[in-house]
Amino acid sequence: MNNPTERHLLIGAKAISRFIYGDEKHERIIYESQDDLPIFRLNGQVCAYEDALAEAVAQREAAAIALCRRRLDAWSRKEAARLARLARLTPEFTDG
Repeated sequence: MNNPTERHLLIGAKAISRFIYGDEKHERIIYESQDDLPIFRLNGQVCAYEDALAEAVAQREAAAIALCRRRLDAWSRKEAARLARLARLTPEFTDG
């Protein structure tokens, strides 16, 4: 959608909240997130383009997933080292 006339403009915090969260209950968050989201004011109302919001949300989700993966990898390395130490300290039980 390179043509700006083909983009869908959301007008008002309720419309933006409905697009992002699926309901209008998060209207206050929209006002508080103006610095973090691609939102602008038009005639005193907050506005945003759907495609810009979708891209911003996708980028945030990707960053959150990457952070979770890094934390899980770090935890996995620590857990593997802990299990290796435990294996060295614990004699193996054998039948017989």
